[in-house]
Amino acid sequence: MINVTPIIIDNWYSKEELNNVFLELDYYQKAANFELAEDNCAYDENEIPKAKSFRLYPNTLWKKEQRKMSFIMRYQDKFKNTNLHKKIESVSNIYNQFKETNYDTTIVSYYQNNDFYKSHNDLTKYTILIWVYKEPKQFTGGDLILTDLKKTIECKNNRLVLFPSFLFHEVTKIKSKKKIKDGYGRYCITHFYNCI
Repeated sequence: MINVTPIIIDNWYSKEELNNVFLELDYYQKAANFELAEDNCAYDENEIPKAKSFRLYPNTLWKKEQRKMSFIMRYQDKFKNTNLHKKIESVSNIYNQFKETNYDTTIVSYYQNNDFYKSHNDLTKYTILIWVYKEPKQFTGGDLILTDLKKTIECKNNRLVLFPSFLFHEVTKIKSKKKIKDGYGRYCITHFYNCI
């Protein structure tokens, strides 16, 4: 078994930041910018999509000079904080190159009832997941399983998880006894960081 400690930070966004993120997510929901994840995700050996959810790509919606108009993209500046780098590096030397990353992409995924993402890994250096959902929570599931580590991380609102992208990971199925109102499912803001 691989010996890697994931970084978990609760309450990643301040209250004001979280409100702003939801304003942006509400806009995306109303503007119907989400597409089926099955159209662009990891596939199994039978070429069947591993994901059932919706997603959008802020990097394609906002030109480089417009990125500051997106709260989600603007708040990525928090990852440049040297105190954060020290905290990350103190956990394991596998994170020592995080501060050297110079390229990032972002995906926003939205999970409703019966949505999931089977075990896969990412083709970047580091993966950051930030989970947000509107209260009161209308679903169970949506937990992250780090398959290689045999570790489950509970889906909590405003929780950040950082890990090396080579780790296989999956999202457990979202379940709800009633129809989830639009925008009340599980959002995952994923930032991929790389060195190029």
